[in-house]
Amino acid sequence: MQQITTTKITIPTIPKITIPKPKLPAYTPPKLPPPKVPPPPVIPDWIRKMKAVKKPEKQPGYNVFAKVLGRRKKIAGNVRRRSALSRGAIYTDRTPAASFTIKSTGRVASGPDIFGWKHLKRKFRASKKHKGVFVEKKRYRIDSIGEMMGLAKAKKAGGYRKKGLDLRKVL
Repeated sequence: MQQITTTKITIPTIPKITIPKPKLPAYTPPKLPPPKVPPPPVIPDWIRKMKAVKKPEKQPGYNVFAKVLGRRKKIAGNVRRRSALSRGAIYTDRTPAASFTIKSTGRVASGPDIFGWKHLKRKFRASKKHKGVFVEKKRYRIDSIGEMMGLAKAKKAGGYRKKGLDLRKVL
């Protein structure tokens, strides 16, 4: 039989190597150039020469009245003159009323403006007797559905007038 011999093998130890971590430089954001300021716009001469728009001045107020069944009915109150003329003209044009009156309130006007006088102006004339009264010209007296309906009501009320009843309560 043979003898088994044992030998000790020594393995050399490898020294531990430490790899240093690379040091990154501190982060600095990139420097951007300042934003460019656009040059002022070139304003044409014709615009530069225009005058600034003035604020609307405070204007006196007017009340608007129309005659309905023999009594004056207030249509609008404390509005500007042009608006008062427009409201009176529109009301008178659409109803059997033939005239309307505007009277100064002595206060500053308030409320929204209504336009329409420019288009209805030709249908009216100033009163020959009274100041501030506008009368619908004869040619335009009965030219809308509202006026025709009002006349139909008046014809129907004719019998009531003969009997002496008050029209304001009937119509």
